[in-house]
Amino acid sequence: MAHYETTIKATAKHTIYYRYRCEFCGRDTGWLSYTITETGAATGRSSSLNSKANLTKAAEKAALKKLNIILSVAKQSAAKSRKPALFLEKNCPACGKLQS
Repeated sequence: MAHYETTIKATAKHTIYYRYRCEFCGRDTGWLSYTITETGAATGRSSSLNSKANLTKAAEKAALKKLNIILSVAKQSAAKSRKPALFLEKNCPACGKLQS
C-alpha cells in the first residue's frame, strides 16, 4: 500500500463583541464585533481514514492553541488598559475622530 505525505489544515474562529463611549462626542458605539481567525496544520503519512482523522484532530488542536494564545493576550491587554488595542476600532463610528 502506498504512503503519501499529507498536510491537513484547520481553522479556529472566535468573535469578540465590545462597545465603548467616544471620548470626543460622547456617543456610545453600540456593539461592535471583531473575529479572530487562526489556522493550524498537521503533516504526516496517511494511508488510512484513521490516520487522516488523527491529522485532522492535530490540525484543529494546533489552530485552537494559536487562538487561545491570541485571546489570552487580548484579555491581558483589556485588564491592563481597559482598551484592548488588539481589536479596538480606532475611529469613532459617529464622529470619525481617532481615539487615544
